[in-house]
Amino acid sequence: MSPRAEEPRQQDRSPRSGPPLHVAIIGAGIGGLALAQGLEQAGVSVAVYERDVSPDFRRQGYRVTLHPPGARQLRRCLSPAHWERILAASQKWKAPRAVNERLETLLSVPTAKMREPSRSINRLTLRRILLDGLEDVVHFGKAFERYEETPGGTVIVHFKDGTSAPCDVMIGADGNQSRVRRQLLPQHAELSDTGYRDLAGKMILTPETRREIESLGLESLMIVSETAGHTMVLIRQEFHHPAAGEASALPAEDTEDYVYWGLIAPAGHFASATNLERPDAAALKQRALEMTRDWHPVFRRLLELTDPANINLLSLRTSVPHGHWGTRRVTLLGDAIHSMVPMRGQGANTAIRDAALLTERLTAAHRDGTSVTEALHAYEVEMLEYGFDAVRASLSTLHQSMAGTRFTRSLFHGALKAVNRTVLVVARFIPDPRVQGE
Repeated sequence: MSPRAEEPRQQDRSPRSGPPLHVAIIGAGIGGLALAQGLEQAGVSVAVYERDVSPDFRRQGYRVTLHPPGARQLRRCLSPAHWERILAASQKWKAPRAVNERLETLLSVPTAKMREPSRSINRLTLRRILLDGLEDVVHFGKAFERYEETPGGTVIVHFKDGTSAPCDVMIGADGNQSRVRRQLLPQHAELSDTGYRDLAGKMILTPETRREIESLGLESLMIVSETAGHTMVLIRQEFHHPAAGEASALPAEDTEDYVYWGLIAPAGHFASATNLERPDAAALKQRALEMTRDWHPVFRRLLELTDPANINLLSLRTSVPHGHWGTRRVTLLGDAIHSMVPMRGQGANTAIRDAALLTERLTAAHRDGTSVTEALHAYEVEMLEYGFDAVRASLSTLHQSMAGTRFTRSLFHGALKAVNRTVLVVARFIPDPRVQGE
């Protein structure tokens, strides 16, 4: 998008010159809610339908990393008050590091040299903030069943409870198992299994566990590249804790500090600890300890301190890029169209970019009375390009991180160390942007 499009969007309350526009969004995830906020700010009528019976019905993941472009796009969708709450509830990334299983640094970026660091925010916290102000817009307990397009251009949304609702435009933002995509694009409904699994855990940070893992040196993000071929991602998530007498802006359950870890390996490495009905979390934890038996003790201690109740095994699946399908009054957003593996942390950021772009296109059609179909077509053409670029890049990063023999990975680690030494020397001569007043 153009530099101008990345500036914070001003609220547009100009009167409609065309017919009223009503948008139905299927799914109250991050992308769907960002879109709803953007349309609300622009005065476009919107309704969000979510299958869950309440916002807290299920714990949706751990945390979201807002990279600088994603943060700018999200800001465009929100009121200043919402954005300030996100800044208060998120933390700036400090120096990210890549290490090997012996905790030897392979590559690091000095915090002072990060001109615009990424921000990390608890996924549930972000969702709560995005829901604020949409109480009359979001309808829970409304599981999507199918849609119907009428000759007059109206879309009828049918729900499993037997009810229905009309709209002018319907947006499928219902995740990687999207039922909207299954009806709209049946030939592209299935995701491709990469053959890898992500064993994800959350270790709660207490005074005791902090002391136990102090030697890890984890400030924000750490990637562990094992010589034998496994990869682990570690992220430290902490919250602003109010002083005595100060009210917290967040619910108590959103303020529990933790370390997220994800151990990525081929699916076969976890076969002995899983079954098709229900993975055994305790067995998965034991398998993770077996796979890391030769790692630095602090990594193993991190695993030992993780409650099995906070461990999940995730299949790494990805969309298969495809061409445009022909614009209708139904379209897709986020994982519903370009689901990707998490290796580059781009899934949520790309969904937010979709929301900002779709807000811009639909707002223009609403304000000017221009063709909604043309607005959706322009969105789809642009979204498919950058969305599937992100899918390909994420999958490539996954394959690269897992590829190579022990010998070639050792050579690669040596090369990273050499690059890191050069980076540290060069960094000494780069002015600290904070000193320059940026």
